[in-house]
Amino acid sequence: MVSNPFCMHRSKVRVSKPWSAEWLYNIGLAHRIKQYIVEHNLALSKHAEIDMKSIAESKTIEHIDERVVCKLFGYETAEDYYTAASSMQFIPQIQTPSLFLIAEDDPFLGHLPIQVSSCVCSMHAVLAAWNNMQTVITYVVTQCVSACS
Repeated sequence: MVSNPFCMHRSKVRVSKPWSAEWLYNIGLAHRIKQYIVEHNLALSKHAEIDMKSIAESKTIEHIDERVVCKLFGYETAEDYYTAASSMQFIPQIQTPSLFLIAEDDPFLGHLPIQVSSCVCSMHAVLAAWNNMQTVITYVVTQCVSACS
């Protein structure tokens, strides 16, 4: 899994810091998502709960999550959606060998979103993080299992 949403709450905080590179990325991505929504207006018009005017006024990804994702999938708030969609809670139950790839400078994830020291208690997960696109740092989670017990 590439750029997996380990903790969407943390990602939201990271991209919400005004005038940071991540905040600018947030605004730019939200703008592109709004364009995509306009292009697919016909499909979304079938959903009465979607208000195109409020989407047009959206400035951030969180606004779009509140006005589109929550409405389409039945979440009360973006925070509820972020809790349900964050994958860290599911990693301990993974039964299929899985490789998680992230860049340490990912605008959403930031520096190692998983607390490796606390371990995610999965014998089937490996986290590989790229450091400045030069060095691969690999954390083999199986080495942490005894610390999780």
